[in-house]
Amino acid sequence: KRRLAFLQIDQIGFARDRQARKRRAVADVCRTYAGKDAREALASIILTQGQPFNEERRSWAMQEAAAAIFTSIKEGQPGARDVIWAAQAALIEGQNIDRVTRSLLMSSILAAKQRGAIDQKEAAVTIAASLETEYRGMPSRTDARAYADSIENQKYAIDVLQLWSNNEALPVLQAIGQHHPDASVRERASIAASIMKMNNRPRTR
Repeated sequence: KRRLAFLQIDQIGFARDRQARKRRAVADVCRTYAGKDAREALASIILTQGQPFNEERRSWAMQEAAAAIFTSIKEGQPGARDVIWAAQAALIEGQNIDRVTRSLLMSSILAAKQRGAIDQKEAAVTIAASLETEYRGMPSRTDARAYADSIENQKYAIDVLQLWSNNEALPVLQAIGQHHPDASVRERASIAASIMKMNNRPRTR
């Protein structure tokens, strides 16, 4: 089984003693994406939410890494399957991922499904779990920009799940349809849940 704990910066060749050397190494990885070490570096950036970058550069680092992961999966690059799990883990566990990064990671899951790297059921479970994470960790309305971004991410996930109509996502959609604080998201989730139940209703002869 893959374990998240082994993805430490030391194990992928970054020097501990100088932050500048770490920043250059991570930037080079994001630009070149090649080899096992590079794939592990991209996964580490995503899973540690931008470390080892300074705080003001972490969102940029995550966006660059997520873009590289998406491109590798979409194009079917060698070793692309090795980073799908990192995209899944980040979506499911990362509550504070910025909208651009989360959108790229969700697109990575869609690309993995389209290329047959994962099946629709696994993709739906991932997106549903990501939706639940986003819902539970959504920012306050007082942070208008972050709140709006979170709402858009959630609506996009709901639309994808409605299109796929996998029953595994139904409990999440039903819960959001009943309890979400935003009326537009509640309505969207309720509609998606109703359509999903209708599409999966046993057919009678």
